[in-house]
Amino acid sequence: MSKSKPKEIPPAGRGPFAAKLARLNENDVVLNVGCFDGSLERIFLRGKVKAYYGVDTNMTAIKKANSFESYADNDAPFRFSAAEKLPFADAMFDKVFCLDTLEHVENEAQTLEEISR
Repeated sequence: MSKSKPKEIPPAGRGPFAAKLARLNENDVVLNVGCFDGSLERIFLRGKVKAYYGVDTNMTAIKKANSFESYADNDAPFRFSAAEKLPFADAMFDKVFCLDTLEHVENEAQTLEEISR
């Protein structure tokens, strides 16, 4: 018996609005800090940018985000990580989303430093 894919529920609110404001282009590499289940990336970024990644501290949500496609563990775009210590190289991203997230981090200043590097 094959494993069925989770049901996709389009996000509402700030996500679609932010994706429109970001003026994305096909060469952008994008990070979403606080991505939860990756729905913003799959629905609004897939096919519009070169690559997208997400981080969240909710492991269940990260597993769900990565369940929509087949990835090798080290290639999965969604990672379990605190916003204060992002597991990516400096200057890797052209655009970063951080929606409804800063109020949940332990250190806002460190999070902003990580996003800007």
